[in-house]
Amino acid sequence: MMKRRRKKAIVSKYALNEDVQQVFTAISKGKFRLARILIERKVNVNCTDDVGRTPLIAVCKLNNTRINHGQEDILHFVQFLLNEEETILNTTDMFGKQALDYAGENELHELIQIFDSIINMSANNCFEAVMNRWRKKALISKYTLNEDVQQVFTAISEGKFRLARILIERKFNVNCTDDVGRTPLIAVCKLNDTRINQEDR
Repeated sequence: MMKRRRKKAIVSKYALNEDVQQVFTAISKGKFRLARILIERKVNVNCTDDVGRTPLIAVCKLNNTRINHGQEDILHFVQFLLNEEETILNTTDMFGKQALDYAGENELHELIQIFDSIINMSANNCFEAVMNRWRKKALISKYTLNEDVQQVFTAISEGKFRLARILIERKFNVNCTDDVGRTPLIAVCKLNDTRINQEDR
């Protein structure tokens, strides 16, 4: 009884969902249109076979002979996989290899060029996204003051220097700036003689 249970557990551990199995069978036989239809309808683009290969890795593991017989189909299939938003490009199988590793081993130059263009595009997009966030942050910080920092400059403008000093001593950088780049020292020096003579010191 225990032997049967262990055997069943081992089988279920490595057995694939029938639909997923059909995807990898279709890829291995060069039936890329069928594989695409299955993925579009119900199979996760990042599904894996019994050794952790995704459809993208499985395609790149095919040798040149198989690809040369249906080069146009395989290139379209790879483009389809890479255009799917959920596709994870750097997934590794149980041997620690990615799709690009297999493409290199099998000298699949057309696929390598596709990967390079995707990687370069992703790098440029990431850089642009970071720069946009930085620009937005810089624009906001340039014209918007932290509420507490604003209190320091309000206190100075109203001649409440003791309050400004307390705020700086407790939690503010003495070189904090207002919306035109003035520090507390500059803000004080900009006050006219009348304000300085009349208010507390």
